[in-house]
Amino acid sequence: MTLKDLMARLPEEVITNNILPFTYSPQPLRLMRDILSYHNEKQFLENIYYMEFNENVLIYDLLRYCNRGDPGENSNATFENILRRNYLLSRCPSEYVIRYRLRVFANSFNRNSGWKIKFIWGLLKPRERENFINRALFNSQESGFPVSHYFY
Repeated sequence: MTLKDLMARLPEEVITNNILPFTYSPQPLRLMRDILSYHNEKQFLENIYYMEFNENVLIYDLLRYCNRGDPGENSNATFENILRRNYLLSRCPSEYVIRYRLRVFANSFNRNSGWKIKFIWGLLKPRERENFINRALFNSQESGFPVSHYFY
């Protein structure tokens, strides 16, 4: 069944009073800035990383940044709090979030790296994204150290 078929089944007053006003209301400015920040900074990050490294290095550095230096199996409350920004994980018990992190990020590190990058990048706040770029990229270019060096 298509969306058009589903819409045809709805009463006209539901469409007129509930759906249409929502579609015409503007999104909050803060959300629009976050979306723009996500897109622009992700493009910038990919341009830099994919030129010198690859997506596996980027996911490794993102995991180290979120986990305060440890990309591996050791859990960190900071990374758990970042993962809880995802609506589906927000109300799950800690044990579930830890198992999710291990299953998705630690046990299958090199699989679906592109999806993992988008997932983590989307959970970071604009200031955290900016901080990641500043700490990782600009510091590593000035000193010549590998990018991962800055997440200890």
